[in-house]
Amino acid sequence: LYSSSAESLPPDEIPKYLEESARQISMTISESGVLKFDPLREAQEMAARGESFRRMGEYEKALSFYESALLVKPELKVYHREAMGLCKVLVHEYLEGSKRTKDSIASGQIGIGYAMRMFDHLEQYMRSIYPGNVQRIFTEISNEMDNPVQRFQGSYDFADPPLEVQEMVNDYVERKQEIFVSFVEEVHSRGWMLPDIASSLLSDLNSFSGFVHSPNGNPKYYDYQLRLLAVAADHPSELFRVVRAIRGVRQKNDRTPEEEKFLSEIEASPYENIRFAWDLVDSLDAPDDRQGLLEELKNLRERINSIPGGTPNIPQELDRKIAKVESLETSSQTTNLKPEPTPEVVVERNERGMRLASIFTFHKETPEVTFKPIRDLGPNPFWGNNFDEWKYGISQWVKLDNGMDLVSTWHALYALDQNGDLVEIYRLSSTERFRTFLITNDYIWIGVISSKPRVLALNPKTMKFIVFDSEEGLPPTTETVSLFALSRGEVLAVGYFDRTWIGKLNVTEQGEKHFELLHEARNTHGPPDEVETAFRPGNIWRFESEDRPGEELIAIHRALSRSPGDNTERSSPLAFVLNLSTGEATLEKVPAPESESPPSALGLGEIFESEEYRRARASRDFKKEQEVRERLFQKRREFQLQKEIDGRRYAFGWEAVWLMGDQAKGEEPKRLNGQIPSSPNISGVRNVFLSNRFGVVYQIDRNLYQVQFNLKDDRP
Repeated sequence: LYSSSAESLPPDEIPKYLEESARQISMTISESGVLKFDPLREAQEMAARGESFRRMGEYEKALSFYESALLVKPELKVYHREAMGLCKVLVHEYLEGSKRTKDSIASGQIGIGYAMRMFDHLEQYMRSIYPGNVQRIFTEISNEMDNPVQRFQGSYDFADPPLEVQEMVNDYVERKQEIFVSFVEEVHSRGWMLPDIASSLLSDLNSFSGFVHSPNGNPKYYDYQLRLLAVAADHPSELFRVVRAIRGVRQKNDRTPEEEKFLSEIEASPYENIRFAWDLVDSLDAPDDRQGLLEELKNLRERINSIPGGTPNIPQELDRKIAKVESLETSSQTTNLKPEPTPEVVVERNERGMRLASIFTFHKETPEVTFKPIRDLGPNPFWGNNFDEWKYGISQWVKLDNGMDLVSTWHALYALDQNGDLVEIYRLSSTERFRTFLITNDYIWIGVISSKPRVLALNPKTMKFIVFDSEEGLPPTTETVSLFALSRGEVLAVGYFDRTWIGKLNVTEQGEKHFELLHEARNTHGPPDEVETAFRPGNIWRFESEDRPGEELIAIHRALSRSPGDNTERSSPLAFVLNLSTGEATLEKVPAPESESPPSALGLGEIFESEEYRRARASRDFKKEQEVRERLFQKRREFQLQKEIDGRRYAFGWEAVWLMGDQAKGEEPKRLNGQIPSSPNISGVRNVFLSNRFGVVYQIDRNLYQVQFNLKDDRP
């Protein structure tokens, strides 16, 4: 085994060398000369031992046995999936779980190390399955890694993290991007990029990015983007994705040097289809009165017709642009047409000069809705040096009946009065975070993400806190506690830490606090039809039953773990039902709660069950189905954020603010004149809050705006 011939072996030949060496040793010690060493059997035995350690919660030992099994028998790719599940558990444990130490950077290095090992296994596993399934699996698994990494990153100052944290996150992001892009290039170079595979792998040209971004930007991001676009260039039917990727950068008003370099390389690309996409973007976004534009558009339309299989969206957009330019030219011959006004663009930046958002103002008519940056409204606490929590952004804003506002960041709670004075009233450590807010008539209940279980009850009249923690018997939880209002001063609390507990929190009129444990499910991986099987809680709702009239019934949606060490979960059709009248716990199929989708905002189920989508799917035309799906998802995004304000319901979309009509009367939403602030991050945080100080507050990413309405008389 230690001969000099083994020293210069390349890594991929070492398993074969070890296997052959073991055979020779076995032949030497066997009296009968019969080969004793069976790599498959040895690998299976190692995996079985790994499974035993996994069941005992010894995840690091379990991982070492699965990796040893792969060393003996690399062909058993399924063990890569098992190893990935164990790595995910260990990442969570070291970054935010029981193994996170006071020296969080040291435990972070171990946790990120396991994330990198997970990507090593993922890289091998990706090559053992059908390429068309890789994008979904990659996104699913890597996003599961992104969540704990993002929270670990967020426990420090995001804008200026310690150097060690910055390097760890940079390495994580680049490794993640590299394995996805390299896989796409390999599939393409080997000629495996069939139409369905191309549609999957290229479905989102920045899908390799995910939630986590490098603290000081990602200079290699656009290098990876260019590599993906080079692959997409050989697949004309995916041209619209290339157009979308280019457009997303070109339409920015304040581009970084990396973005400018990206665009210059696109414009000078050696790939004909990428240059064609550049021409499409240039013409589609050109002013309608540009000289010779109509001829350009018609030439591009003819070229689109020659693409085999066609490409969705672009022909229709070209047709609309052509019709608009033709109408403009016709009108200009008979009228003195005034050109569309050029918008005034205000680019907001933070104190470090980084771009925050752009506001486009068209001086055409009095806007019906305006957005004023709160930072411009005179002295206020959110931009002063004393507000050190600003770097984390606002996570919750509650308008109180006492004339004050409760404002929450990740780690602190503040009281804001109408004069703009901000007073800190509660602070967490940097490793803890406020998460759940339940507002009732008498208390504001707040769940905390922490290694120590905690629920706060804030009396908005006295601004005093009542704290529930382990002293009251509150069990631990790996996440925040789910809360559900029961009656005055009383809420249901549900927690999860590989077992599930359900309890009742109560505050009496005299201010006394009580906790009662109602149920505990201890079997982590038990049968799905037993009430003792642990589950991750989802929606909580009341329901009525004809055979139990007058009884108080609470249903809790259950997400069950698939297998030990596997972080993925499956939704159970059986809800956990707690009968508060009798104390009985059962599993039942119960009526689902009413849809939480606001008016005109399609829920995911409504999208896939809609008649329009069903017809598109029945046509077996993949491009048509994709086009319909994207249009419905766009409608979902545009109307998802809604707020009731002064008796009217408004939707705050990505494109505009909408005044919602009465759907029962068939009234369509009406677009209000006025420009809503934009953000380059389409998946960023957006909220609408009511405030005693500012009236209506709109939040996009970390930017806050005061919203003012000036509706016309003909509005309902």
